[in-house]
Amino acid sequence: MNHWPWSKITALFIAILLVVSMFNIRPWRFTGRAGSILSWDVTSYYGYLPAYFIHDDLSLEFIREQETWYHSHMMFWPKKTPDNRYVFKMTMGVSMLYAPFFLVADQIEQWNDGPRTGFSQNYERALALSSLFYLLIGLFFLRKLLRANFSEEVSSYVLILLFTGSNLYYYGTTEPCLSHAYSFSLITLLAYFSMKWHDSPRMRYALIVGLCGGIVTLIRPSNAIYFLIPVFYGFSTIKVLGQLIQIHWKHILIMLIAAFFMVLPQLCYWKFATGDWIYYSYGEERLFLESPHILKSLFAYRNGWLLYSPLMVFALIGVFFLRRQAQKWSLGLTVFFILNIYLISSWWCWWYGGAFGGRAYVDSYPLLAIALAALLTTILSGRRAKIARPILIVVGLAIIALNGIQTDQARKDVFHWSGMTKEAYWAQFLKLKKVEGLEEMWKLPDDEKALLGEEEYEFDPF
Repeated sequence: MNHWPWSKITALFIAILLVVSMFNIRPWRFTGRAGSILSWDVTSYYGYLPAYFIHDDLSLEFIREQETWYHSHMMFWPKKTPDNRYVFKMTMGVSMLYAPFFLVADQIEQWNDGPRTGFSQNYERALALSSLFYLLIGLFFLRKLLRANFSEEVSSYVLILLFTGSNLYYYGTTEPCLSHAYSFSLITLLAYFSMKWHDSPRMRYALIVGLCGGIVTLIRPSNAIYFLIPVFYGFSTIKVLGQLIQIHWKHILIMLIAAFFMVLPQLCYWKFATGDWIYYSYGEERLFLESPHILKSLFAYRNGWLLYSPLMVFALIGVFFLRRQAQKWSLGLTVFFILNIYLISSWWCWWYGGAFGGRAYVDSYPLLAIALAALLTTILSGRRAKIARPILIVVGLAIIALNGIQTDQARKDVFHWSGMTKEAYWAQFLKLKKVEGLEEMWKLPDDEKALLGEEEYEFDPF
């Protein structure tokens, strides 16, 4: 079996699957219609580009007289500062990654004498292709990351399970322009080049780590915790870490400068738009660090992460096997997963709005892939490997089938994006057609209570 490049074959299969899926989903076929690809959060990530390149006005004053019209057409959803100036809610990290594809679409519109609105079909398709492009880069480097630590067989299993057995598939194909596919790929690069830098320090590796860390922080500021990866990879003692810093301080300085360079445009924008170098643009939305909703975030019928992506239960179990199978990752990933779950579940909107499962966790899947690989390596290297292998295949196929069904349910709005209940989930379980009376079983969130940190969801997993 080791003579075959199984992980390469698997990666090629996944790449073909992603491409075919992308071109056959409703959002792609309906590009150019309001609410297709450029909608909801994507509008806030994207708005920087048409505002700057088409309207030449990052202050967004051009929308003031038609604010309601722009909002109803899912264009430009800024917040307002206390002095009534417009400011984008989302930071510009995703917009930077959209930019090359946006500029190509914009040039095509100019050649065709089309309306340069920034929201027509060409722009939407360009953005969807950008997601596919970055996701394929993430796939390529995730394979390299896994192969550097695990066998061909285990790497293949992990790749196919991760891309087809979790909500990564949904966010890579159905809502591709949300931030998650982009963050997934950048964090894969961050993890891979952090490993490369520690194992063989090179200035170029340090530069890539800094650039990836900077832009992934710019996508979502809480993503700054991913800098734990280069800090804790291979960690043994504080003394050894101190020696590493002393010897390679120039590399570390380059990392920090590169990260700051990526964040600097956002600081300049905030200064221009609000008068402050650092501005909190989320208004009354906040973290409730004193009362995280950990069990709800993991298991609730309203977008509970592990309920809708049960594969990740095995990945979390794999954390306990990292010390034996991938010792250099053990401490860093353990600390990271604890902190990441805590932060994600502390957000006021712990279900993360319209979602399929815990979408905020998708960003961390490259690291969970390592933990999952540690578990599979333990199982397949044991004395009962011959018995375990067919069991793993059956379990894996069941997980993939369940994810496929639930993905289809989410695509067809059979699973409500934020209103699922226990009654609705089990009434609809494994059924592709919407059951009668399903809407009456849904229960929408009470955002006003959640914003105040008050309990508005009765958690009853059983």
